[in-house]
Amino acid sequence: MPRLRQRPGQGPGEVPVELLRRGEPLWDDPAASRRWFERHGLTPGQTFDVGPACRRKEAIWAWLVANGYGNPTYPKFPDWHRVNQLSIEGSWSADATRERLSKVKGQ
Repeated sequence: MPRLRQRPGQGPGEVPVELLRRGEPLWDDPAASRRWFERHGLTPGQTFDVGPACRRKEAIWAWLVANGYGNPTYPKFPDWHRVNQLSIEGSWSADATRERLSKVKGQ
């Protein structure tokens, strides 16, 4: 899982709007995802493939943990109760499944 640095002043109540709306390019466009993660704390010099949906999910999890939304019991994972209360988009597994199915159908 990638490590993201915490952005100063970024915390509860200051969640980037892109994490709240499923229609944002962040969710479906790998280039837009890469730009978003660079703007929001992807560690400089770190190479990270945000192409597959499952990779974007991991990066978003890392961002959530780095910005104070981590689970106290399992520190590498987001605190899903808090994430859901903030209405942060969390439908990544459906995206990853859809990508896998489209690859199978294309073969």
